[in-house]
Amino acid sequence: MWGAAVCGSIAAFSYYCWHSASTNARHLENAARIPHSELEAAVRAAPNECIPYAVVTGVVIPGPGAVPLDAMHATAPAVIHRLVIQEHRSLYNEAAKRWEDSVRTIADSTEVAPISLQALPTLFLRVAEPLSAYGLALKQVYHRFVPATSTATKAVMDIVAGEKAKGIDTTESVLAVGTSVTIVGQVTLNPDASLAVSAQAIPTSASRHAEQLQIQPPANGARYYITTGPLSALSLAERTSAWRWRWAGRVFATFAVALAAYELYSRFIRPALDARASRLYREELARKRAQRALELENSSEHKPSDSAAVEADDDLCVVCLDHERNAVLLECGHRCACMTCARELRACPICRRSITRVLNSISLPSAMLKIDWRGLSDTDVCFTAHKTLDLWLQQVDPR
Repeated sequence: MWGAAVCGSIAAFSYYCWHSASTNARHLENAARIPHSELEAAVRAAPNECIPYAVVTGVVIPGPGAVPLDAMHATAPAVIHRLVIQEHRSLYNEAAKRWEDSVRTIADSTEVAPISLQALPTLFLRVAEPLSAYGLALKQVYHRFVPATSTATKAVMDIVAGEKAKGIDTTESVLAVGTSVTIVGQVTLNPDASLAVSAQAIPTSASRHAEQLQIQPPANGARYYITTGPLSALSLAERTSAWRWRWAGRVFATFAVALAAYELYSRFIRPALDARASRLYREELARKRAQRALELENSSEHKPSDSAAVEADDDLCVVCLDHERNAVLLECGHRCACMTCARELRACPICRRSITRVLNSISLPSAMLKIDWRGLSDTDVCFTAHKTLDLWLQQVDPR
């Protein structure tokens, strides 16, 4: 049942991901697309002065009074700057007896300046919580890998310690000022729009403008997007993700149902069918024994005793119940079937051991039928058979 449970859990998780991706794609398709010239009026006319989900396109600039970030290797100022420093090394795995690559993060820092979205020359929106947005891809402006210096002594010590340094990897990514982005989220009036910004408090390099609106993560649970690509690509990615998760859920659900059906069959249905077949076999055997005993009793030429009739019934093939038992099954040594049925069997009907050879008991001397063939190897079987035949031939023909 563990296989069915695991597949069922994966199918449930896939269904959850499919439902989430399809919901996100539906929200993107139904997002409000309002002309920028009418956006502020639409927000003021909306209930609670809020548009729950809207698409806004514009250019990224620093917020009022904010100084843009100066990246070390960027050619333009930025509003988001991320610096990642990682150490690459090789560690010796004692269990697998091999060297495996490992990465250790030394530093991972992200700086964010207040961000405004300029949709029109006179329309500015404050961008709230940009790092929580989905699809925000920073542009990589610097990447350098510095290999670690090594000497012969250090190399030997690293091998003994089980750790070899490869080098330091430095990556710098930014969201530059002037980048065109598309933001999908909740649009409201900026609560700080009424606060005047003093010209003396603003540095000379800071931006001076008024943010009338604010775009923020939706309150209805929809996903918050900030992307540098077109909205159609974002919607296509969500639909593709939903399609993949849907088919993954179907495949694992099919496996879960198949495994559960097999477990149900093997634990409950097959034992019931085997018990029913065994009961029908015993009833058929009793019926044939009674019929054979009745035939022997009504025969005028031969009227055996009850014990003789039972012995005659016990000498019938357990498979067809018609022919005499004249086959010895090896390696178990049971004599329970006729030669015709024994050639079709793969396992002994009594002990269920595999059948490797079948001997005809009619052509064998009676001394060989008294031998316990079980547990004998091929060499022992051949040796015992030849020895018994030699003794039998000596008794039949003393010469």
